[in-house]
Amino acid sequence: VVNAPAQRIRNLDELPYPAFHLFPMEQYASYPLVTSRGCPFGCTFCSITAIWGTMWNYRSPQSVVDEIDYARTRFNWRQKPFNVVDDSFNVRRDRVVAFCEQLLARRMGITWFSAGFRADLVPLDMALKMKESGCTGVSIGIESANDELLKRMKKRVTLAQIKEGCGNLHKAGIDITAQFMIGNPGDTFETVMETIKFARS
Repeated sequence: VVNAPAQRIRNLDELPYPAFHLFPMEQYASYPLVTSRGCPFGCTFCSITAIWGTMWNYRSPQSVVDEIDYARTRFNWRQKPFNVVDDSFNVRRDRVVAFCEQLLARRMGITWFSAGFRADLVPLDMALKMKESGCTGVSIGIESANDELLKRMKKRVTLAQIKEGCGNLHKAGIDITAQFMIGNPGDTFETVMETIKFARS
């Protein structure tokens, strides 16, 4: 029996917070924040489109900051960081900025990290606002330093865009955890060395 796909929940703000009260939260190093579902980019190697599809659904900045406030009260989460675990947190610049402005306006005083971040969608003004609101770092899937391989993966990003985005993050004082893959279809010894050279730079 194969059931028809369930209808996607469109308004993620209606969902309750995760039942973290069932876990020994004092043993965890960071609080995971899910602020969106899905990814509109569809990289060939990624499973997210199989799980969520390419429709990007997101919570409002107020809903996310409300959960942060809840975690601070419910779990006394004040000295440890929050980790935004979205697949693509910064799809919309205005939403990221609104999130940062909510953190500042409500004087949350937190530190946070984004685990899924696009290098081609990070203008300098957004990076500066992220830093001001407590962002300490982001994790970017660069994968390869070869434009042809990036095109094959359907990353929809160029090396020049990656350099510019990483440069803006550096200017803002935000640390970058860069992820690379070796052994992509079409990779050669030369393209692997090209990627390693870029990573070192």
